[in-house]
Amino acid sequence: MEKQYPLSKKEFAQKMKEKRKRLFDIADRQLEITCTQPNKYLEFLRLLAIHGYDITNTLLIQAQHPDAILLKDVARFREDGLHIKKGEKGIAIFQPGTSYVRRDGSTGINYNVKHIFDITQTSSESLPSPIEYDKSQLAYAFTHKEKDSTNNSNASDDSYLIHLLKSSCQKEGDNLKGFYIQSVIFALCQKYRLHYEDHFANACISSLKTMDKINRKNSLKSIKRLFDTINSRIEHGLYVYDQEVNKNA
Repeated sequence: MEKQYPLSKKEFAQKMKEKRKRLFDIADRQLEITCTQPNKYLEFLRLLAIHGYDITNTLLIQAQHPDAILLKDVARFREDGLHIKKGEKGIAIFQPGTSYVRRDGSTGINYNVKHIFDITQTSSESLPSPIEYDKSQLAYAFTHKEKDSTNNSNASDDSYLIHLLKSSCQKEGDNLKGFYIQSVIFALCQKYRLHYEDHFANACISSLKTMDKINRKNSLKSIKRLFDTINSRIEHGLYVYDQEVNKNA
């Protein structure tokens, strides 16, 4: 048997460079699919909402394990008392590493390849149940930072809750096209388990199909930024609501 020698620093760097390139190629291929097929676009929005990764990593997750439920690395699953089942293949994503200064003086980030796994790939005998939110809890969380909002006795109605989301998204994302705002609303509804019609996807795809790779990615980043802004407010609202409930209990 031929003896295996450790890679030199230069060889290791080249190997990592090739691995990163393969991942970027996978993400680029998935971007093309996601931006040209309505069902894949909706799948992407669901993964974005559930897992919270950036655009590139969400595309990588979609390409490798689109049915993922709960993603963690080996160490985090081990903390939960779970181990990865034999033969399971990790989902390769990018992890920010050290920063560096480019020739033009700007700062760049080195990205490392990291592997994560879905809970379905572990020894877990059960899957996590989706969080069920009380409708009045959501109504509070959706409006607690809206200065001109008024609560509504019909808070149990999904259509009212979606109306609140639309109002917030339109105020914050007034520079975005309407169907991109609908993408954010759809993603938020995926996270908070509200039903929202998906007809808007065709309009989004019609727009994305006309763009090059950079503009497609920038459009998805704009959707992600608005989602993060609104979702951060909602999560804070849920926290405040829980504090109020506990204080009055």
